Amino acid sequence: MKKLFCMTLALLMVLGLTSAGFAEDAFVNAPGTFPIVNGDCTLTIFIASDPDVISYKENHLTKYLEELTGINLEFVTYSKQDAPTKLDLLVNSGSELPDIILAEGIDRQRIATYADAGVLLPLDAYFDKETGLAKSFWARCEKLGYDGQKLLNEVRNVDGHIYTGIKYNVNYSDIYPVRAWINQEWLDKLGLQMPKTADELYEVLVAFRDGDPNGNGLKDEIPIMGAEGQWYGNPLDYLQNMFIYFDGFYNSFLPLTETGGKLDVCYDKPEYQQALIYFNKLVSEGLISTTSFTDDGAQLKALAKTGEDIGIVIRGGSSACAATEKYVPLENMTGPNGYRATTTVSPYADPVGMITTYCKHPDAAFLFLEVFNADEHNYIVSRYGEEGVDWDYAPEGTPSLYFEKGYNANVANYTNVWSTQSDKIWRTDNVNYLWSVQDMMEAYNGNEFDSERLNAKNVMINEVYAPGWNDVVTFILYNEEENDRWADTRTAINTYVAEAKVLFAIGDMDPVADWDKYIETLNSYDYKGMLAADQIAYDRMFGEH
Repeated sequence: MKKLFCMTLALLMVLGLTSAGFAEDAFVNAPGTFPIVNGDCTLTIFIASDPDVISYKENHLTKYLEELTGINLEFVTYSKQDAPTKLDLLVNSGSELPDIILAEGIDRQRIATYADAGVLLPLDAYFDKETGLAKSFWARCEKLGYDGQKLLNEVRNVDGHIYTGIKYNVNYSDIYPVRAWINQEWLDKLGLQMPKTADELYEVLVAFRDGDPNGNGLKDEIPIMGAEGQWYGNPLDYLQNMFIYFDGFYNSFLPLTETGGKLDVCYDKPEYQQALIYFNKLVSEGLISTTSFTDDGAQLKALAKTGEDIGIVIRGGSSACAATEKYVPLENMTGPNGYRATTTVSPYADPVGMITTYCKHPDAAFLFLEVFNADEHNYIVSRYGEEGVDWDYAPEGTPSLYFEKGYNANVANYTNVWSTQSDKIWRTDNVNYLWSVQDMMEAYNGNEFDSERLNAKNVMINEVYAPGWNDVVTFILYNEEENDRWADTRTAINTYVAEAKVLFAIGDMDPVADWDKYIETLNSYDYKGMLAADQIAYDRMFGEH
């Protein structure tokens, strides 16, 4: 009955929005003007909390947005690990939801489930180019030359409706996010060269383990460490690119240039088994810390703070390495068959920002989500903090961190609040915003060990080993029948592959003796049938390659 009521309510709201305009017109000011409302308005936001955010309520970004929009903001927070499950529980129990869901880990399948439960407000009418409230979205598309209808289609739900806003990220740092950082001080102390191959990496790791590079007389060095709970922090994902391509997701699609243009996966290939054998060797000899597979990032950051404990840090950003003068970018290495790749996460429209059917002021909520498209300055505040204190606009012609690629800077970043604990920002990029490459171009201050300069250098030395943006598969849009038939299977396979990868590495599964059993389990899920269904959906999206 609760589900039926919510679905009926959602339908009535859609019909009302489509045929009669927006019910809140007298309460909400014209799109793109501030404040958004001309009366008292409070919006509650469900957000996945970040441990580096001291407070969401007493936060510079919160206060900035409240003053700008005239809306009082309240927050419902859970950890990034718990947020999706907690939201599932709220939806399944019929509990009243916050007005806005702005959380990481809420994937397309969950969105479809929530839409089916009737708890998400359809936003089709809001995005209507002529009559809707998304004036800022369409204006930014025109400014940047983006196809707005294409972006909307990329976030469209399997039932044909749109329930979210859009994040479209064209940012070099995020396109090539799987990175490693090596302790140059340890290399120098032990007289070692930068490793270029899997075999050379093994020798360097053994030397880190046995050569006492921290000089304390104890065998306490950690050759490689990452953190599963951090952005691209699993060491196995990074190391896999010496054997077979890691796609940045657990869909595990290979580049189309390696498959003749047809969809195929990495996890059933002999090269993948070779990678598992290599992982197992490193872990069994104490060369990869097993905490890498469970740590939320706190332990990694603590140990990498001085550069005295870890030889190679695996993480998408150098901010995990507080001792940035010791850790330098590691160029991706070749495997035993000469393979070397850099993971490419090509730009795509990501669904973010949902309004629930419990929201009493949906027009205000929608315009609040559009606040970053309304003025790119608002997004820069959400990323860099307080203007004049944490950052300023860079003078025209200022070289950027990527000056070798010909880019000038947009922002001069002083305190790097993204990489430190603060009460300045929400530390999430999951907001409705269309990025351009230029938005995130930070000024080069001449410091080669600035953490963001190190990120840029890592990207630039490894971009040459990456497949083209159009050669990788970042997501596939399914129709309702495909989603109903394969969604649970797809989740089960991706979960099994990810878990088995770690179990092979730590020795709970043997990469040789248990390989056939592993393949049998994949076959029991009918992964090839799912792959064939994926191909049909992909061809429908893009045409055959």
